[in-house]
Amino acid sequence: MKKSFIALCFLLISFPSFSQFSGGDGTLSNPYKIKYVKDIIELSNNVINGNHYLNVYFIMVDDINFVSTTIDSSQFFSPIGGRGMTNALINRFKGNFNGDGYVVKNLTINTPDDNNTSLFGNIENATIQNIGVDNGYFVGSYNSGGLVGYATNSTIQNSFSKSYVSINNSSTASNCGGLVGFLNNSVINNCYAICNVNVNSNIINGNIGGLVGSACYSSTFIFNSYSAPTGFSAPTNTKAGLFCGNLNTGATISNCFYSTTISGYVGLEINYSATSNLLAKTDAQLKDSSMIATLNSSQTTSPWTKDILSINNGFPVHTWQMNILKVFVQSVGHDSISLNVVYNDTNSVTSRGIVYKQSTLNTWDTINVLDTNFNCTLYNLVPNSDYHIKAFVVVGSDTIYSNIITARTSWQGDGTQNNPFIINNVSDLLAVSNN
Repeated sequence: MKKSFIALCFLLISFPSFSQFSGGDGTLSNPYKIKYVKDIIELSNNVINGNHYLNVYFIMVDDINFVSTTIDSSQFFSPIGGRGMTNALINRFKGNFNGDGYVVKNLTINTPDDNNTSLFGNIENATIQNIGVDNGYFVGSYNSGGLVGYATNSTIQNSFSKSYVSINNSSTASNCGGLVGFLNNSVINNCYAICNVNVNSNIINGNIGGLVGSACYSSTFIFNSYSAPTGFSAPTNTKAGLFCGNLNTGATISNCFYSTTISGYVGLEINYSATSNLLAKTDAQLKDSSMIATLNSSQTTSPWTKDILSINNGFPVHTWQMNILKVFVQSVGHDSISLNVVYNDTNSVTSRGIVYKQSTLNTWDTINVLDTNFNCTLYNLVPNSDYHIKAFVVVGSDTIYSNIITARTSWQGDGTQNNPFIINNVSDLLAVSNN
């Protein structure tokens, strides 16, 4: 008995069980779930240790708050993709990261002697999308950005940064941008930066930009984006622009804009063998509703919307930033679906409700909800049927809709002799056949 107990202890010690991140398996249909600070740290550590996550998928399922910018997060967190020139090339993140409308808050990385300083330090063949960095603080030596330090052959879309970004390297050319430090054969689409970009006065020949420090080569494109710096300071011997410092060797800027509130700087300092459709705008022009139409023009979706909640002080926001209204299924019956709706805002609501329809129909039905906690149940539904459901609130003259979810009613009956399943239609027969 004693030997068996010792053997069992050895097995437990030698083969510990653990789960990666907060769920998922890294596939497109079931991406790894990023929910806590520990998940971000785990991802960073794994990349540093050689796992590039090529063709692996991640999704955020909640905001991640590093608590306070008074705490230097670099004590326990390194940028995803590593930092420093000696290991930067082998430690690039190569996966697909979907923020899914969530935000990383209060991340501070104050490492003036390290390179590639940002949330994502160094990425290659990666996709970063639907994510925001709010109240970030990034100080590095070379390639600092509010979201990505260095990007090559990658796509960054539907994302933003509202951060303080700086470099502190006095000996060589450096890149610093409100969103991305250096963009190499990569694409930025539908992004913005509202950042304080402040560079050490000793920087030699650096590339400093409100959105991107330096963008180079013919496969580099920046589309449908804007920068509105809250602060901007760069030495006279650098290439400094309120949107981009250096656009080089075939790179393209199209349908992009920058705020002219800060004087003394142009939007684009250097344009060498590149194409630029970059326009200067006052803050009032950037905040005008016509700017939303301009940013959304020639796109099949509408990624930009009006800042009706003043989260950007009136500057355009991503449509996903207005998704402060989310609907969840609590339970289902054969003819009912019980719902809970979360509305994460303090603005006064004049009315609220649920819009729903059977998936096979085109007409939506609406019910108004009086309960301020937003709990309600849909009744008189068809058993064993899919329903599309979304919630709405009316704030002033604006109507805000939630995400659309799909829920399925259950069978009528429980399958016992006394209470058999009820077959009402062909769909029920098909369900029996499939099961």
